[in-house]
Amino acid sequence: MKVKDFMNVAVESCDPCTPIAVVAEKMMLHDCGLIPLTKDGKPIGVITDRDIVIRLVAAEREPRETRAGDIMSARVVSIGEGASLEECCGLMGQHKLRRLLVVNNNDELVGLVSTADIARNSDPHDTGRLMKLISEPEEAVAC
Repeated sequence: MKVKDFMNVAVESCDPCTPIAVVAEKMMLHDCGLIPLTKDGKPIGVITDRDIVIRLVAAEREPRETRAGDIMSARVVSIGEGASLEECCGLMGQHKLRRLLVVNNNDELVGLVSTADIARNSDPHDTGRLMKLISEPEEAVAC
């Protein structure tokens, strides 16, 4: 099974200049905890609900004045839409990610894969192994 067969294609994204208040409104409206930031259709970072709490709320920054690019997580981990389910799980486990951006051959954002997407499309045993791999501290994963 390929990533394109089970990825979520209804992905909201924002420009890095978008005010965090707008990003948070999109998260609420679409019931999601991650919004990719794109430039020319290509992912350049992500904003998570955790980023908003730690880098905005805890830092006492103004949500209508702070831009998404100011608090984004710039480390982008993505996978090609033609990759296999096994490759996707391996990458998620390696980077301890519960969500993974999906790009096409031009590195443009075309979807998102979450652990829930994988759970709906794979063997429960495989899903359990993935969740364990993602959740374990890095020291426990090294073999």
